[in-house]
Amino acid sequence: MTGHILIVDDEMPIRRLLRVSPGRRGHATGEAADAGAALRSLHRQAPQLVRLELGLPDRDGR
Repeated sequence: MTGHILIVDDEMPIRRLLRVSPGRRGHATGEAADAGAALRSLHRQAPQLVRLELGLPDRDGR
């Protein structure tokens, strides 16, 4: 694996779509459906890249 990418989006189909290409290129991907889950994930493992949706249900992504 070359790197870890965290995908943060509240829509599961979008998260699935966004993890396909990095996975094919050898990147590990993590997913979070809201800001709380993303913050917990960040404490467990620091990703090299975060793909963050700005309009999350529990917190503004900006």
